[in-house]
Amino acid sequence: MTEVNTRSASLILDYLNDAVLKVDQTGKILGSNFSTKKVFGYDSCQLIDQNIKKLFASFEDSKIDIYLKKSKIGLDSQIVERGIEIVGRQIDGINCDLEFSFYASGQNDPQELIFVFTDPLKRNSTVNHSQDFSYYDPITRLPNRHLFNDRLNQSIAHSMRHKELLALMVLDLNVLKEIYSPVKFAMRDQVLRESAKRLCDSVRIDDTVCRLQGEKFAVLFPQIKNEESASFLAEKIFKNFVTPLCIIDNEISITPSLGISIYPNDGEETQVLLEKAQLALFQVQKNNKKFGFFNHGLHAKTIRRNKIEKALSLAIPNDELRVYYQPKLDLESKKISGLEALVRWERPGFGLVSPGEFITIAEETGLIWEIGEWVLKQACEQNIIWQNEGFQPLPVAVNLSPKQFSQGDLEDLIKKTLLATGLAPEFLDLEVTESAVMENKDETIKTLRKLRDLGVGIGIDDFGTGYSSLSYISSLPNKFIKIDKSFLKNINSKTDQSIINAIVDMARGLNLETIVEGVETETQFELCNKLGCCHVQGYLISRPLPAKDISKLLSCNVYEQLQIKILEGKDCASFSY
Repeated sequence: MTEVNTRSASLILDYLNDAVLKVDQTGKILGSNFSTKKVFGYDSCQLIDQNIKKLFASFEDSKIDIYLKKSKIGLDSQIVERGIEIVGRQIDGINCDLEFSFYASGQNDPQELIFVFTDPLKRNSTVNHSQDFSYYDPITRLPNRHLFNDRLNQSIAHSMRHKELLALMVLDLNVLKEIYSPVKFAMRDQVLRESAKRLCDSVRIDDTVCRLQGEKFAVLFPQIKNEESASFLAEKIFKNFVTPLCIIDNEISITPSLGISIYPNDGEETQVLLEKAQLALFQVQKNNKKFGFFNHGLHAKTIRRNKIEKALSLAIPNDELRVYYQPKLDLESKKISGLEALVRWERPGFGLVSPGEFITIAEETGLIWEIGEWVLKQACEQNIIWQNEGFQPLPVAVNLSPKQFSQGDLEDLIKKTLLATGLAPEFLDLEVTESAVMENKDETIKTLRKLRDLGVGIGIDDFGTGYSSLSYISSLPNKFIKIDKSFLKNINSKTDQSIINAIVDMARGLNLETIVEGVETETQFELCNKLGCCHVQGYLISRPLPAKDISKLLSCNVYEQLQIKILEGKDCASFSY
């Protein structure tokens, strides 16, 4: 054969999916094609002068000896054996089922033998491509979700027969968002490959690791004794990720999160176990933990939360939100001095839902900006309606969420709303909690000053429960502070009375008004009066009411009605004007 023909033949061999090796009669490997690496994981240079037995499982040694012996017996004849099922051994020591063909030609001296190994799943290039990507992840070479589901089904059947437990773990790397840019995709793929290797190094030989999607992996732990066994395996995984990955001269730290479900405790079907492991992962990430097991109580809460989130997203377009108003009473004039706008959700089939149940979800999902904008507009429009009806102009307070300071241009929103509704800025108060101020102190104070420059009033809500630092209070452009209702719960406590007194004195020194919230009894009312507080707010004065009832309230002498209510001993929470 000419040199050109030899080179062409070699090229053709390299494009085959079968591993083709030349071997002498002693079993020494003389050469191999490129696909040997695909089948066994070895580069050609790693196999030169190695014995062919290296590529067979140890119990297949006798078969190799038979074929080597045949080649010596048939020195002058051609020997062909095809489609023999054998067990091969890959570079990582893992056994694999293969089909083996053997060729010996008596024309060569010394005689060269040809060993061909075929993966039954990869009989030709077309089938190889489709089947390979049907069962294995192309980046990590781990089983994909399709193959993993099949293995999980088998493990469940085995566990059912033998009454054993198995654990299913879903893992999130929590790192790859930093390297999602196109220029770093090579780094991203390498992180996935190295992480897959560390995962495989963490588990037992009978366990299965797969890549689900993105940076999520799943690990199947069959035949465990109890939950503690799964915890031990989880800790082993964390231990293997302590050392940062070194990827293209970059150190990348991996901080996995793991959610675990247990068969049969959490379910007896593949999809159910997988979903519950993913729910456990969600809770783990939400609570900033390393790993956790599926919890039925948390599951119920998650289902409820998801339903609320979905329904809440439709609350504004379906006209389900309502604004209720709670009055504030001036202790000097004994007249209503202002109102606080409070959002309520009239959810179909559930009635009124308090903000305590849905505001947190609104903040987490980003709906708070849309809800806050709607409440602001409603409160300003309603204030104009009351003024047009001839009532004395009063400031209406709207609560601001910490998320509203970061989600958009708050100053621009206030400007546009005042302009659109025609409300003078002095009749709008904005309330923000201490914790909201301190979340991003410098930027928040800067925004509050801009809002104060518009002419609106700024108040600190729930004062006394957070930082309560004189230095930050003095730097805020405040009009008032609201003393938290928790100080009224133990009204006979000299300590709490002293705290309220100290806050009132501080506010007076800073030329700030004080509002005490949560006033529900005559004793609390009298104490606030005695301590020199400016305003009170609470069920004793009035519970939050819809706008039409506030109109009735504004038409009467509230203080006289309050005295009647106290004298008659009526339940202040259910009192209606």
